[in-house]
Amino acid sequence: MKKLIIAAVFVLAAASGVKAAGMEVGKVEVGIGPAVSIPLGCSEYKDAFKSSFAMDIYGQYQIHEMIAVGLDLGYDFGHKSKVDGMDDLKFRVLQVTPFAKYEQPFELGGKKATWYGKAGLGLYRWSTPEFTIDGTTIASDSGSKFGFNLGVGATMEVASNISIGLDVTAHFITSAYTTEDGDK
Repeated sequence: MKKLIIAAVFVLAAASGVKAAGMEVGKVEVGIGPAVSIPLGCSEYKDAFKSSFAMDIYGQYQIHEMIAVGLDLGYDFGHKSKVDGMDDLKFRVLQVTPFAKYEQPFELGGKKATWYGKAGLGLYRWSTPEFTIDGTTIASDSGSKFGFNLGVGATMEVASNISIGLDVTAHFITSAYTTEDGDK
């Protein structure tokens, strides 16, 4: 069995953020948005779990006209099992990932807009509640794994200091569950 399983979770987030105007150094930005977490990558994960509703909260600080650093806090509310007989199994993930973002401003229909690329790394905390399979109760479990993410997105100002955006981010984390032979 594999010692390391890479899972990619695409997060499609429509996030609105409260922003200071422009991209001046020292600007602080915060945002919150709904997301869909879609399991991809290894078949052991993508074939075993469904997509999950998620939320993302972030804060960032502009250190250069085109570079920002920040922190993402995301939560997947529960990837339900696709496996027969394991209907009550849910897999939850909490992420805490510092990131760096390259931003490029542009105009869209006379409105200020920004496209960006970002990369981050950090901690992914997973948990599964107690569940039953074939009449046997399996205890709850949890753990933490290291991972990284890469993403692209765009935002557009809809009012003074308020923007709306779309973000697609792939998260790569090590296996969050143990295989039959005990490998992680």
